[in-house]
Amino acid sequence: MQFFYFQLIGTALLLGIQWYVYSGIRGYLGRKPRFRLLLLILSLSFFLFNLPMAAAPLLRVAGFRAPLWVTIDLMPLIYLWHFVWTVLFLMLVMGKFLKIPFFTLEWVMKRFDRTRPAVESFRNHPKFQKFDMRRRQLVRRGLTVVTGAIAFGAVSEFYGKETFDKTDIDIPIKNLPESFDGYSIGFLSDIHSGSFMSEERMRRYAESLNGLGAEMIVITGDFVNSSLDEVYPFRDAFRILSATDGVYGVLGNHDYYTRRVGDVAREIENAGIQLLRNDSVTIGRRGDEIKLVGVEDTGSYDTAMGYFNATTDHGRRGLARILLCHRPYFFKGAAQTGYGLVLSGHTHGGQVVLGELGKDVLAPARIASPYVAGLYTHRDSRMYVSRGIGTVGVPFRFNCPPEITRIVLRREV
Repeated sequence: MQFFYFQLIGTALLLGIQWYVYSGIRGYLGRKPRFRLLLLILSLSFFLFNLPMAAAPLLRVAGFRAPLWVTIDLMPLIYLWHFVWTVLFLMLVMGKFLKIPFFTLEWVMKRFDRTRPAVESFRNHPKFQKFDMRRRQLVRRGLTVVTGAIAFGAVSEFYGKETFDKTDIDIPIKNLPESFDGYSIGFLSDIHSGSFMSEERMRRYAESLNGLGAEMIVITGDFVNSSLDEVYPFRDAFRILSATDGVYGVLGNHDYYTRRVGDVAREIENAGIQLLRNDSVTIGRRGDEIKLVGVEDTGSYDTAMGYFNATTDHGRRGLARILLCHRPYFFKGAAQTGYGLVLSGHTHGGQVVLGELGKDVLAPARIASPYVAGLYTHRDSRMYVSRGIGTVGVPFRFNCPPEITRIVLRREV
């Protein structure tokens, strides 16, 4: 039910945003008879693009699942529509904020008898009226051009050839045996099989992951977006994964959103991926060992700490431990529990990144987590947060390319 309420609130927010913009445009077009056909097209489009979104939470509760071709071919267009209208709303709101100082000054000047006539005279002057009309036309045209450019860029990003980064990084880890110095791990996260991630694209990612030549491959959750049907294309695409010491994974929050997590887990394992659900495996090399641990997804710090403590081998404090945990929020707790390296995803690196401030990013994901992408250190523990390869909400990334990572373990000196 948590996802249902989240989806319901998100739907209401998006509908409110679009209604605000739609009402303004409709009010403007309705005053000009020559725009009647355009107004009709706009109204029909508004209805058709919002009806599926408004009905989705209720259909989901009723157990309805749309055919896969709908989620792959039609849903990206619907999400793109929502994104463009949200951008329009933000631009309009920004414009109103920019006007606040001028409106405030005008309001103050109208409060005084000495300045009120000057303000009214200025506003009624023919030159000001002409300037104001030109300014309005410029703003309308600017909104049209910018919105069109954003829509074109988003469509190009989604339907064009997607590029991704292959990141190579050496990470020192405490208690790492000498025989594991130089050990390589292929790391991937947040695939989100479904609306924005086709089987063909997933197969290309799987081939690239194999191409890293890593000794072990790990995937930190969100294999699917929200439906059981989405796991089958994932299974068929990623069953080609192969590594000397195996392929491992943990589940993410979107895998639970299917409400069929057992079936999702079964198909993931049918792809040859061993899920670690509060479980661990020991990797051996020339008589030495490291431990790989995977925990279930949770949004609760206390629950996460319970998982960390339950999977820690307190009898072997000197053993190097690597933790797979979908959400990066609990890094400090994992470090306190003795994990030398944590591998996480969940944030998509921000997905839409507006800029960077040093090592920090300006992105919505930063509100939810201090850990968004890349390498972090706490005491003698490290965490690497993958940008992942999938998307949610809108079918593209901005200033945040997908990522496949090759991690090389190094002895801490």
